[in-house]
Amino acid sequence: MAAVTRRTLLLMLMKRRWEKKTMYRKRMWERKLFKERKTKGEFYLLVQDLRLYDEEYFFRYFRMSVVQYEELLSMVAPIIQKSSQKRECIGPNERLCVTMRYLTTGDAQTTIAMNYRISPSSIGRIIYETCGALWQVLSPKFLQCPKNETDWKRIANELNLI
Repeated sequence: MAAVTRRTLLLMLMKRRWEKKTMYRKRMWERKLFKERKTKGEFYLLVQDLRLYDEEYFFRYFRMSVVQYEELLSMVAPIIQKSSQKRECIGPNERLCVTMRYLTTGDAQTTIAMNYRISPSSIGRIIYETCGALWQVLSPKFLQCPKNETDWKRIANELNLI
């Protein structure tokens, strides 16, 4: 048997590490759990039915009416819309549902990820981006900074600070 050189051993070790990395990456994209999102995910099984048939439970689920949800969706959809040529993207409707569920319940992102059948890392990114879009759209309407001294005094009087 020929003697194995140090360089050959190093190359074999590097090849094994590379194979493990690529195997892990490939496995993550092909998880059965995430592939079944459109048939078994909470958005497709529950949220769509609540939205169409049961407004009371929709309100309990998201703490807003269907009309308010649709209005909010129309405001943030252009900002949170994604496009990709590699695979189908998660639409703005599902992105907003995930974010509103997180904000409504304060539940762990991993729990929401399993319910909606989206990877936990994607859930974190979706929540971060959608909250940024919500802030961008809603803050000019609802969080206006006082522009002059009289506005500041009026606010102080309303709060009984003066």
